[in-house]
Amino acid sequence: MCRPLSCGPHMAWLIRNIKRGMVMRITHHGTISESFPVVRTKYGRVAGETTEGVAVFRGIPYGGRCDRDRRFLPAKEPECWDGVMDCTQNGPICVQTAGSSSDFYATGGHPEKLKLQYETQSENCLCLNVLTPGLDQKKRPVMVYIHGGGYSILSGTILTGADKLAREQDMVLVSMNHRLHVFGYLYLGGLDERYLDSGNVGQLDLILALKWVRDNIEQFGGDPDCVTIIGESGGSDKVLTLTHMPEAKGLFHRAIAISCFLPVGRITPDVATGYAEEALHLLSVSPSHLDKLLELPARYITEKIFHPDTHFWSMTFAPVSDGIHLGRGAGDGFIPAFDNGHIPLILGASEDEMASFVLEDGLDITEENFRTKALERGKKYGLNITEQNVDALLDAFRETNCKMDPADHLFMKMISIRCHMGCAQYPAEDYALHQRETPVYLYLNRYDVPHGRYPYRRFAGHCTELSPFFRMVAYPEMEEYSKTVANLFASFMRTGKPEASGLRWPRFDMLQKATMVFDRKFSVVSDPLRIEQEALDSITGPKAITNAFSHNEYKFPLNY
Repeated sequence: MCRPLSCGPHMAWLIRNIKRGMVMRITHHGTISESFPVVRTKYGRVAGETTEGVAVFRGIPYGGRCDRDRRFLPAKEPECWDGVMDCTQNGPICVQTAGSSSDFYATGGHPEKLKLQYETQSENCLCLNVLTPGLDQKKRPVMVYIHGGGYSILSGTILTGADKLAREQDMVLVSMNHRLHVFGYLYLGGLDERYLDSGNVGQLDLILALKWVRDNIEQFGGDPDCVTIIGESGGSDKVLTLTHMPEAKGLFHRAIAISCFLPVGRITPDVATGYAEEALHLLSVSPSHLDKLLELPARYITEKIFHPDTHFWSMTFAPVSDGIHLGRGAGDGFIPAFDNGHIPLILGASEDEMASFVLEDGLDITEENFRTKALERGKKYGLNITEQNVDALLDAFRETNCKMDPADHLFMKMISIRCHMGCAQYPAEDYALHQRETPVYLYLNRYDVPHGRYPYRRFAGHCTELSPFFRMVAYPEMEEYSKTVANLFASFMRTGKPEASGLRWPRFDMLQKATMVFDRKFSVVSDPLRIEQEALDSITGPKAITNAFSHNEYKFPLNY
């Protein structure tokens, strides 16, 4: 039985907007005709707003509270409410050290559309956003976006700027906020059996949101039997992790991983327990008195653990291979589990994937000092460069330098290609070998865009394909590139095959290793990074950077 909530604020909102003449009505054709459309969900009615013919609902609850005695435990369903809930403002995001990205490029040059200035932070952050071009019975494909920011920062708000994508592709878009870092992934199960789930409650939040989509999305014009999950960076890892989790079976039907960054299931219970003990020490909480952890303010916990003097970073607290929610296939970082059925998959990364992270260090590599700097920095970034092999490595990258990139750009490509191979191509190879009945598609993004922090430089950098896919185009020159990416991904969401804009994207296999190259001209290339890969493998050994990531040997800036 649903316990009614106070409807005073909801009724006040309703009366206020009726007085303004904003009558809520949907035409019989499903076209959104007024400013505040209302939809009945399983838990109560919600009111959104319209943006150029697309209904946008923000901050719809999909889970109950998760603070105090519910901290570190799987979330429950939300309580029902009476009246109409105002869902025209952003819901709370998880307590964190940053917030949603307001970068010019990431927001398509219009951060005001996202209402980022109104975001609040709270442990009770289990809410989602829905964009739909029609409230009818049409059953449109559904895209569920899972945000990046490692496992520690950002939110699902960014998707609310993607009304153009929803309108052009006639799709329903969903994004959610969920528990992050210690609130979502602090594994206390090795210290107290009450918290056996705690290392994966952030992932269980995502599953709860997917269950909400299954139960409610038809009311928003979506098809619960045609759901694609998509994520970038840390979100791509969350997406791939869901393919391992038995609770997620049947909740999605296709998956897209953009700018894959880390192997799945790299955190074992022993490692996770060690991180938990370190975190407890920073908080002055004894492992034998975990109840004290429930009393500490969320902000205090975040500031203590992610203090600049600690070694924790945005991917330290991540899904744990606990043998309960994440087990088979996890831990090696490559092979997705297949217990969830045959899930067609797209994954890929950018040619300059690591540019932003390397630039945090400052970059002073020139043609004159290229050799010296490669020797100096190679080890830091996972490349075992020595006096004996440096010349062969540099020659290999110069040989493939079709864009005549300067020396510093070539160095970034050395680092980036290792990341692309380890986190995108190698998983694609394993998928192709072990899941032959189900297609996997691989891409390499080479489209150079102005870098937000260094506008005089252009890179095909980390996640630069995401905003164009959302049709949030900051630079007019990218319009055609944006349309093509959107068409290919949308085709995949509808049919399981990324074929659009006159392009045929073959499935990846071990013979041809067909890869769709995103650039000013899209093309299918067989194993486009073969020469660079062979040069790196001959020096560092295959999968070297992936293994290093698996052991948390890299620490990149928290706020990416």
